[in-house]
Amino acid sequence: MEDTAPKLFKRNCELYPKEVALRQKKLGIWQEYSWQECYRRVKLSSLGLLALGLKEGDRVAILAESAPEWLWSELSIQAQGGIPVGIPPPFSPQALKYALDDCRARFVIVDDQEQVDKLLSIQGELPEVRKVIYWDPKGMYAERYNDPFLLKWEELLKLGEEHETPVLFEQGIEKGKGEDTSILLYREKGSDEYQVASISQEEGVKRGELWAQVEGWGKNINQFSPSPPVRLTQQLYTFFSPLVSAAVVNFPKAESMAEDMREIAPQVIHFSFRYWEKVLKDTQERILGVRRSVANLFLPVGLRGAKDKPPGPGYKLQRAIGHWTFFRPLQDKLGLLKVKDAYVEGRVEPFTIRFFQAIGVNLKRMYEVPEIGVVAMHRLQEVDPETFGSPFPGVEIRISDEDKVLVRKNGEKTWVETGGDKGYIDDRGELVLT
Repeated sequence: MEDTAPKLFKRNCELYPKEVALRQKKLGIWQEYSWQECYRRVKLSSLGLLALGLKEGDRVAILAESAPEWLWSELSIQAQGGIPVGIPPPFSPQALKYALDDCRARFVIVDDQEQVDKLLSIQGELPEVRKVIYWDPKGMYAERYNDPFLLKWEELLKLGEEHETPVLFEQGIEKGKGEDTSILLYREKGSDEYQVASISQEEGVKRGELWAQVEGWGKNINQFSPSPPVRLTQQLYTFFSPLVSAAVVNFPKAESMAEDMREIAPQVIHFSFRYWEKVLKDTQERILGVRRSVANLFLPVGLRGAKDKPPGPGYKLQRAIGHWTFFRPLQDKLGLLKVKDAYVEGRVEPFTIRFFQAIGVNLKRMYEVPEIGVVAMHRLQEVDPETFGSPFPGVEIRISDEDKVLVRKNGEKTWVETGGDKGYIDDRGELVLT
């Protein structure tokens, strides 16, 4: 059984070489990458890092927005026994310096000029960092970007090609073990306070497999990845679960999200509460404003169903008419026509959940803890907007005497306090925050 992400990746490349693994929107066109093409890029970037001096156990930081290169970098580092370090793109130069010093990163992989400029501004304070590798050269034409401290992604691939040998990359993958650290993830906890979360390869594979099984994800299902995988939940969603299920990960553009959603019609999406609240507000102001009479007729039908689940042929007929005349066109307009599982992070208002359930979008709450990742979520079609669902497989939740929510992974002794959140477990076993 494959117990590491690189082994899963190699398995998928052998089973589905010509099938699409990733898509990215570039200059208005979706660029597709097959598993075979991804394998080539991961192999060359991995051998390129090896040629630069990467050794087993070395840390390589990734500081970038969500993109195929993010996942390729993570796999290429792991394939040589290195440890990727995920750093949120908004980190300031000072926060970045702390994280790079703390993890003793030897290399940093970034996307664009903004991140390169941060690193150049603190270059003299980073004695451990040997090279900064970037993949988007836009705007970097000044002489200072010719610094040998910097290396283009394409040059890394060329370096890997020059040092390519028949089995070196594959041997590195096979040497990986389930107990190896998969990734370190930094986040700012407060003013000048930082927290590091980690997950082993074996745990990532198992939890990614559980998520895919619970939700019934299969090969070729389309997922959207709007955010970089710099939290454990995003690692499971964007990295491990797609590797387990051989799903297609799509990387949209922030400025054309709605259009990209319509073009791909993903079955699985994962956004913060701010995104869903914005979509709801825009829908109320623009779309419902134009079709007010139809909305007034059918939206109460949908909201009643989302709240009470009324039985009987009369309601079913109303719902069916509403589906074809109002709900389905609205889903299509929002790019949500084929969504099977939609997730929301954070304390979204219950009405937001009810609204999207009313129009036929299976929006589900998710509760996460930085040290663990997903600890509770709604399952399948049964969603109570007032709760966060039941505990995620492999996670335990209990309530302290002070009503504080405590969580831990199965088999561990230490309970983690969730930032002071208070709540209770209802009679259905679902988590409610107060």
